[in-house]
Amino acid sequence: MPRPRRYCLLPFACSSILFAQTPNYYVISSVAGNLSTGDGGPAKNAVVVSPSRVMTDSANNVYIADTGQNRIRKISPSGIITTIAGTGQPGYSGDGGPATAARLDGPWDMVLDSKGNFYFSDSGNNVIRRVSPSGVLSTVAGNGSYGTSGDGGPATSANFKNPRGLVVDADGNLVVVDSESHRI
Repeated sequence: MPRPRRYCLLPFACSSILFAQTPNYYVISSVAGNLSTGDGGPAKNAVVVSPSRVMTDSANNVYIADTGQNRIRKISPSGIITTIAGTGQPGYSGDGGPATAARLDGPWDMVLDSKGNFYFSDSGNNVIRRVSPSGVLSTVAGNGSYGTSGDGGPATSANFKNPRGLVVDADGNLVVVDSESHRI
């Protein structure tokens, strides 16, 4: 069996393990992914294409980086799926407006900070973006150019080469794994 790219252990009471696996050769138990985009409906009826990351928050919501559909999805504890970022169309747009009206290109990893900000790597656009608790999107790192310059300057002036991994450290700093430049 191929190893999943990412997995998420839900709280013990849920007795569940979620896998984001691409390519998806085996399904142990589906919580999302089937027939349609599904927003506002049961997650089991939703299409999820090439998920690259799955995670949960303290309220037991499940988040999926729906990389193939250029969206970030959220499944509530009751099993309802919604889109929290991305229109499904590839591109780069939306800063300063609702995250659901933005174009993304290959969202990959996700992380929440202690203030409720939701960060994700918009890998195809070579940027890191934030969705505020009120749903407003902004670019917090990267200028969209493919490259390796920008160390020591403003985060929004930096170049990335396919940023993927994200972590918020104990001091609240956002740490980025820039996969193709082999840098953290």
